[in-house]
Amino acid sequence: AWPGAAPEEPQLATTWDPFAVVVYIPLVDLHGDNGATEFLIGSHRDGTDANIVGALTACSQDRLVSSAGLDAGDVVIFDCRTCHRGLLNT
Repeated sequence: AWPGAAPEEPQLATTWDPFAVVVYIPLVDLHGDNGATEFLIGSHRDGTDANIVGALTACSQDRLVSSAGLDAGDVVIFDCRTCHRGLLNT
């Protein structure tokens, strides 16, 4: 996300058959204020509709995981159907 960008809503539908993974390698250390990514645990299996505006903000907080705290070069691999969004980048 660009500096000053608002949080994004989820980008991917979860009704697809599994076919791909996403490999996410941050090029800088990630903190809560520089555009970390937020993931909804289990959304690739439970049919959460990522296209519904607010799907992540309306869910239970204990299902959300953020990439904040990752160091540059760390690797995150996730199913492409997993609901995720970019957080505020200040």
